[in-house]
Amino acid sequence: MEPTLTELLTRETLRRLAGPRSFERGKEYAELGAVGSMQWDESSVRAGVQGMHRYRVRLEVTGDRLAGFCTCPVGRDGLFCKHCVAVGLAWISRSSERDEAAAPTRSELQDRLSALGADALASVLVEEALDDEYLHARLLALTAGSDGRFRRLEHAFDVAVDPGGFVAWNEPYAFAQALEEVIGTVERELGSNDGVEIVAFCEHALRRVEAASEYVEDSSGELGTVRERLEELHLAACREARPEPRELAERLFSWELEGDWDTFYGALERYADVFGEPGVARYRELAEAAWADEPELGPGSSRAWSARRVRLARIKEDLARAEGDVDALVAVLARDRSSPHRYQLIAEALLAAGRGDEATEWAEHGLAAFEGQTDPRLLDFLCERYAESGRHDQAIQLARETLDASRRLEAYQRLARLASRAGVWEGWRKPAREALRTGPDTVWGKSDRSELVAALLWEDDPGEAWREAKEGGCRRDLWLALARRREGDHPADALEVYLAQIDPAIRSSDNHTYAGAVEWLEKVEALFARIEPKGAFGDLVRDIRERHRAKRNLIKRLDERGWGLPIAAPQPRAAKKAAHS
Repeated sequence: MEPTLTELLTRETLRRLAGPRSFERGKEYAELGAVGSMQWDESSVRAGVQGMHRYRVRLEVTGDRLAGFCTCPVGRDGLFCKHCVAVGLAWISRSSERDEAAAPTRSELQDRLSALGADALASVLVEEALDDEYLHARLLALTAGSDGRFRRLEHAFDVAVDPGGFVAWNEPYAFAQALEEVIGTVERELGSNDGVEIVAFCEHALRRVEAASEYVEDSSGELGTVRERLEELHLAACREARPEPRELAERLFSWELEGDWDTFYGALERYADVFGEPGVARYRELAEAAWADEPELGPGSSRAWSARRVRLARIKEDLARAEGDVDALVAVLARDRSSPHRYQLIAEALLAAGRGDEATEWAEHGLAAFEGQTDPRLLDFLCERYAESGRHDQAIQLARETLDASRRLEAYQRLARLASRAGVWEGWRKPAREALRTGPDTVWGKSDRSELVAALLWEDDPGEAWREAKEGGCRRDLWLALARRREGDHPADALEVYLAQIDPAIRSSDNHTYAGAVEWLEKVEALFARIEPKGAFGDLVRDIRERHRAKRNLIKRLDERGWGLPIAAPQPRAAKKAAHS
């Protein structure tokens, strides 16, 4: 016999399923009253929980265990979340009076509602739907009927997508659920010879979703998910209905090129089987006509960024790739040579086609066209081309010139890789390090040895890196990396670095938690125990307590860790009298 909900749903079970941290957060939710009205029967309990959004939770007996399901991101990943804990604890803590008087089980509630009759229930639902877009849209979708069904479903979607005001950052989930309800109803019509109507519905809905993006703060991406689902449904319906290919190509080309939300992005590739040759040919005609109006851009061209041009160029590139025409692809890419990276894209396309010499020439042209501001990716590409073709001296010379000009770690690493491949790095290492020692130019007119220290750590030489840092200075992150590397064999060096972090951590503490300062003190305490006389850490803590005695939260954190002031031994009465005389 399966165990009952009462037998399985215990505090111990909730803690085990959720873990200590989620259990405590769920406990807070339950105590704050975030759990709404519950419905339950012998094997399950359901309720809504008000968190960042309104989440729906279901706990149920599955075999011999308790399972939890929640619409929050954690729950959708299959984990037992804090909202499940909150519902479980709320169910456990319900009183016997509430059981009998005001909280019928799910089956009991269903029986009571059935007794009211259909007309009474319909009145209640309609009244509630006037203030609940989700319920309103769901009722419209459920009652669409067969005559004019898709026109009614479009209306249902319009109701759901128009909340009558701005949708704040914590509301898009519920907003999107209403849209998903209508889309699900339409999806179920696939295969029923209504493909043309489904295509029209999707295009109508996509226009409304794009418009909704103006008044929905969708940082969680819920509206984007709705858009993707509509596009997938649109493609499936097109494959079923086979609309006129040239007309479809015209609509999707216009949408892809002129839209603001990347709707039907990459339509040429995705809809190729639906377009067929007539649709692809029409897509090509439209793209070529629009492309003819775009100016050629060379090195030094000044232009405002154009989303339309980027989309159009991608369409032209897709056409060239679909036809396997490398020269056409290069021609499209070469229409914009306004940055070093553009030359690299051309070179990569030629190299992929097995035209390595031409690829090298284009990379050389890009390097010459942007002398002094070359993209590191183009440099890497050209150096690799030289090395792969046996021109190691040219590769090394180019890498060395770049290092002398930039004095950056990435240039040092490039030279090290190329010289090592040629077997001559030992001869280049010393001058390369010397180039880094002065550091890159800065707006303040001074530099430290951060790049050299980073290079020495990259080459696993922490001793030399420490010496250079002490002599010429480096960035904070490198000091910390050095300290971590030297904790084992040189604890005094690590202690010096960690001590310097404590006061800044105290000054910058967020919410006055001082967690960062406590972490540094823990590291310092462990190192003091290894290298300093007994009591040195206590002296440090007393100094911190004295200098920051007004920071009560900090003092509290120190006390929690046992870093309090020592209690003086009681003095004899005579000694006290002498001390005061």
